[in-house]
Order: sequence, then structure tokens, then C-alpha cells
Amino acid sequence: MNMEKIEEAAGAVAEELARGLSQDEETAAAVQGLFGTLDPAGLADILSRREESDGATLLAMLVFPDAAMKERLEPLFSRLACDQEEARAVGEAAANRVSRTEAIFPDGTRLALSLTPGDVREFTARLRLADNPPRVLAGLLAERPAPDCAECADSIDSADVAARMLAALRHCRLSWTQPRLFFLSMLLRGLDSGTGSAGDAADRMDAFTWALGYLDALSPDADPAAALSPWIRGLDDRLKTARRNRELMEKGNFETLMSQGVRLPHIHEESVLRELTLARLAARAVLGPEADGLARMEEDLGAYEDPAALIAALGGIG
Repeated sequence: MNMEKIEEAAGAVAEELARGLSQDEETAAAVQGLFGTLDPAGLADILSRREESDGATLLAMLVFPDAAMKERLEPLFSRLACDQEEARAVGEAAANRVSRTEAIFPDGTRLALSLTPGDVREFTARLRLADNPPRVLAGLLAERPAPDCAECADSIDSADVAARMLAALRHCRLSWTQPRLFFLSMLLRGLDSGTGSAGDAADRMDAFTWALGYLDALSPDADPAAALSPWIRGLDDRLKTARRNRELMEKGNFETLMSQGVRLPHIHEESVLRELTLARLAARAVLGPEADGLARMEEDLGAYEDPAALIAALGGIG
């Protein structure tokens, strides 16, 4: 066991706890919903009874690494590449270094938190030090040169995006089967080469994150590339349903439709459209130009009375 590695990682964990734990809007809303308050005094009172279920639940919600922390720590964790034994030792070493932190809410409110050694060990376990990204994917991300010009500032090659991708791989909880590794390798190469160049770097990062969720929804040994076509058609169908529902609501109202026996499933049109956009971007990166036909072969082009407009909508002649 490399003690220098363990001390370096433990120091970084302790430094993050000393910085404070940023809480996002979703966590703040969940705390408000569960406990009825965001007032520091009220929350401190709940935490003072941490042996009770409410206190334990609140502490677990607050003592959790946010996405920004995971990304800050990822370059170090990737370099150290701890194994399970070393990760446990990092938790023990961090527990000996820190006993307090603060929860920092979106409005800037701070709540002091006392930590037991067990709390620090659990927090360190949530950082998943031993769940190192697969070497083939980490290698592809490491091969990307840093952008050296203003035009490259929005590039998928930027170091911060690479850290975000590595952090996403560390925390995604996927089992790494060969079909999944091959699919993500093709995705990274496609995004890197510009095959999936539509959209900005944020879109491409979102497409990578979407792909991890997509893989999680498939069986580990499924062929993700082959499953893209029915998946995208399913999203197309959901989008059409959402648009039809919206049109029905625009022409009538909820009460009238209910009285007529019409039951409309709730589908959030913008969310489906966003997922479809990311799925198409991922498909282009993995499959190349042929993905354009796959993703749009059932797209509703609307109604046209002008033949020239119809030809233009179909992509022109020849």
C-alpha cells in the first residue's frame, strides 16, 4: 500500500470538507419538502438528534459530494488510481484529519455540521476512489490535446470537459462489458473527430451523459449501436404524442377533454425533444452520416400546399 498516495488523497478530501459542501437547488427543495424549513436554527435542531431517523436522513442528504467537487477531484483520483484497500485507507486517514464542515445552500446560508469518523468514511466512500474509469476510455480522453486557440475554447477537447467525462464514468455505476466499452469508445472518437459536431461542447458533454444513462437502461451485453434505431423511434413517437396532446389542449381545455372521456398521458414535450436531440447527436458520433437517416426516417414534415416548399423540406432534388 502506497502511503504517500493515501495521504495525498486524504488531504484532498479533507480540503474539500474544509471548503464546505455546496447544496444545489434540488437538494434544498428536498430538504424543505421533507423537514418544512431551510432555517439554519431549525435544521441544527434536527441534526442535534442525529440518532433519530430525521437527523440521520438530513445529515446524509447534506454530507454528499456535488458534481463540481467530483470534477475538481477527478484529475487527482485518476492519477492516483486507488484500489479498494487504498480507498478504505483514504477514508480512515481523512477521518483523522477533519471533524467539521459546512453545508452551503444556494442563497449563501451556511449550516455548521459536526462529523464523526464514520461520517467522514461514508463521505469518502461516496467519492468512489476505487471505481476508476476503464483504461481504454481514460486513454482516449487523455489523448486529446488542450485547445490552444480562441476558436478551440468551446472544443470537446478541453481539459475541464475531459474531467467531467472521467467523473461521470467514475460515478455512473455501470458494469464494464465489451459492448459498452466499444460503444463509448466509438462515441468519444466520433465527438472528438467532429462526426457528431452538431451542437456546442455543452451539447456533446450532455450527449455523453445521455449515453451513460442509455447504456444503463440496456442489458449489459446488448449491442448499444443496434439498439439506437428502435430507441430513437420510440422517442420520436413520444414526441409526436406530446405534440398531439398539446394541440388538443390548445383547441380545448382539460375539463372538456375529461368530460369527453379523453385521457392524455403527461409527456413533457421539451424534455423528450432534448433527449431526442442528444440521442441523435450520439448516434451521429457512433454511426457516422448514416445515423441522419436512422434518426429522422419517421419525422413528421407537416403539411405543404406549395410543391417547392415540400421539395425543400425533403432536402431538395438529387
